[in-house]
Amino acid sequence: MNNHHPKEVTCAVCGSSSLQDVLLVSNSNSSFNSGFYSVPLARNTLMYQIQECPTCRYCAPDITLADVKIKDIVNTGNYLQIANNGEISALIRRYLQYSYCAEVLEDNKTAFFGYLTASWICDDTNEMRLGKKCREKAIEFMIKCKNNGDYIWNHPGFFELMLADLYRRTAQFEKGSKMIQVGLSKVVEPILKSSLEFTSSRINRWDTLP
Repeated sequence: MNNHHPKEVTCAVCGSSSLQDVLLVSNSNSSFNSGFYSVPLARNTLMYQIQECPTCRYCAPDITLADVKIKDIVNTGNYLQIANNGEISALIRRYLQYSYCAEVLEDNKTAFFGYLTASWICDDTNEMRLGKKCREKAIEFMIKCKNNGDYIWNHPGFFELMLADLYRRTAQFEKGSKMIQVGLSKVVEPILKSSLEFTSSRINRWDTLP
């Protein structure tokens, strides 16, 4: 049974109509908000979670909605450089366009999840160099979330586990080890403690693999 269907929508930025694949049962932004495990478990739906207007190239979970600043963003050279990059897959490109919009709008949480999701797609397509760049951007916005008081996850030690693993994947092993120690000092749940210890063992082996 298909979990998506075509629907004609109108772009909120340029007013053009286009046919977009829409998920039948899904909060269009759920994969960016529900936590660490949601995207890997729903990778078969990732191609339907970000729409792209074929006219102005605006990308979002729902292109019928847009911040008032989006029109200016999608016309910038930086945005168009991403949109016109034929060296990366269309799926990754859409997530990068979406993440860039969030970045300019200073929506740190959405930017974090967008770049993190793009990095996972890079893993699936063996685009490791681009995946590393996406993770470096994810680290940047994860730290910004923390500095702004939004820890994303409330379980003690989960934030540190996520950040440590991102440091591991980008070969920043010393920073990763420090995050592990912080996480172990506050963790409560046994499964998170085990995950921190396992990630620590991978860091100690200089393991950057998925």
